[in-house]
Amino acid sequence: PSPSVVDLTERRALVEVSGEQSFKLLQGLVTNDMARLEDTPSIYTHILNVRGRIMFDNLLYNVGSNRYLVEVDRSLLPIFTKTLKMYNIRTRATISLVEEPIFVSFGGEETLKEGYKDPRLPDLGCRHIGAPPPSLSTVSIDHYDKWRIQLGVGEGSRDITVDKDFPFEHNLDYLNGVSFSKGCYIGQEFTARTHHDGETRKRVV
Repeated sequence: PSPSVVDLTERRALVEVSGEQSFKLLQGLVTNDMARLEDTPSIYTHILNVRGRIMFDNLLYNVGSNRYLVEVDRSLLPIFTKTLKMYNIRTRATISLVEEPIFVSFGGEETLKEGYKDPRLPDLGCRHIGAPPPSLSTVSIDHYDKWRIQLGVGEGSRDITVDKDFPFEHNLDYLNGVSFSKGCYIGQEFTARTHHDGETRKRVV
């Protein structure tokens, strides 16, 4: 595709998790290792239920000073914030909705010069929070969906059946979204077993 920018705000939302216990809260929930955010500004991850099935697919952004932005499917925002607050009883991080637009630029090297590079695949371009790159033409979200699906990347509840699909069915391991060396997180036992057994019967392609 030609270099373009798309407004994702109608589909994706941002939640800020902040405070001294923010790292601990998220580390116990996400499939990826939060420590990777010390070396890169964004990571891809899933949050699973206790049966190892996908509840949310997320991009996480390190914005400094114990503050993290979590990108989530907007239609799942109420249950997402409820889930965070349920697991936050002991850690007591601060959880708040961030009313900022989200854009994605994709379609060539020039789209990778600013913003948060998508940690899943370089061809998915960059995320931009607040304002898009001014030099790129705006296209409909359908253009982004078509490109993303061609790359075999599901996103949100439009593509992922919540509480039913397993993470490897949506290529979490191929999209840099899981750590097999971090400590425990919700659903880890099932994910680790699938990885070590080497058996994933179906995948998005």
